[in-house]
Amino acid sequence: VLFRSNENYVEMCKETIKNLDSQGMGHLAVVHDEAICDSLGDDDCCMVTEWQKESKGSVDVMYCVRWQFVELVLQSGVDAVLQDCDVLWTSNPFERLRQDPDVAIWGLAEHGTNFPFNAGLQYFSAKHPAALRVVRDVNERVDFFWTAKEEPDLLADVGIDSKKCKGNEITPLLFDQSLYNDALESAALGEDVYTRSRSRCDKDNRKTDLSATNFTADGHCLVLERDGIVPGDFDDVFDFDS
Repeated sequence: VLFRSNENYVEMCKETIKNLDSQGMGHLAVVHDEAICDSLGDDDCCMVTEWQKESKGSVDVMYCVRWQFVELVLQSGVDAVLQDCDVLWTSNPFERLRQDPDVAIWGLAEHGTNFPFNAGLQYFSAKHPAALRVVRDVNERVDFFWTAKEEPDLLADVGIDSKKCKGNEITPLLFDQSLYNDALESAALGEDVYTRSRSRCDKDNRKTDLSATNFTADGHCLVLERDGIVPGDFDDVFDFDS
């Protein structure tokens, strides 16, 4: 289980650690400086990256960098849960999450926003190349937009107007929930989509919620098969007691 924390979430994440330990679930905290690890009291399971240090605790960077660790975990052959610290478990969910061998990702539906899926609770199966492919796509998008902060002309490569999105205006493009949903839709359509990432400075006017064309799925989820993504028919994505 991977989660991120800054100084504002330390107390909440302390409870997350207690909760995960009580359910026998291993964890890794991704934070922006050693002081947060010390405050969590969890130095052995806490990671600080140079990128986070350089960003001086940028929230966008903190959210984005955790996906790098999800990719590393999956590459090592271990299933990963990416969650926020406001998630608590009443039991170990891994048996439930692994019950269907054909499912690569379980995702939490987001209602009332332009994001079909919430990035605050996701399960990724290490057995499925499709899961790793989506996570890697998120990380490639992070790398691209971070580079574009210094080289805004690169935005033209993905159809974004660099005159509208440049400098600090590019930072919002790094919102990981936007990147994740765009990566999922890109996999579903078989073409690159940047609708949610670009919505803050150069909208493309595509629909972005669950009613979006070609992104509607029964049960509000997409099921990633080994060879791609097809609409799923699951009514309850996460059906736990809490």
